[in-house]
Amino acid sequence: VPAIDDNGFCLFESSAILKYIATKYKLPDHWYPSDVQRRAKVDEYLSWHASNLRMGAAGMLFQKLLLPRMTGRSPDEKRVEECQKILKRSLGLMETYFLKDHKFIISDEISIADLQAVCELSQFIITEVDPCQDRPRLAQWMSDCQSALQPHFDEVHKMLYVARDKGVFKGKL
Repeated sequence: VPAIDDNGFCLFESSAILKYIATKYKLPDHWYPSDVQRRAKVDEYLSWHASNLRMGAAGMLFQKLLLPRMTGRSPDEKRVEECQKILKRSLGLMETYFLKDHKFIISDEISIADLQAVCELSQFIITEVDPCQDRPRLAQWMSDCQSALQPHFDEVHKMLYVARDKGVFKGKL
């Protein structure tokens, strides 16, 4: 569960944390724009994210990888299928709506909306599944995000690379 304690101020939920950090620490405007319409587009994505891309991606990974490891039970295939449908629909909407006009989700500069989305899809690093397969626009956006976030992207995802390289979840999806 994403959470922070900023000198006694505790907060959980990744989108709330991202907004808080961008605002409190006065990050460059592209992260969480001061312009009300551009900010509304970031908020639009963040609101959509939780019940769409997150539900599909994290739901599928939880059902197929984590739940069986934690409980020893087989995945709920009906739930896996639901998550796969949500993920497929969400990836399509990412390409046709959120990434239709710009390099990143709201503009040609990265924002906290992109950070939220790229971290969600980066969970697939531990598998041999590429959510961007047959989706060139999405693949280009992922690459652009990773480049814009270096060297921190690789540092933050180091443990996922280790799990992938060790084959911890190979053949599980």
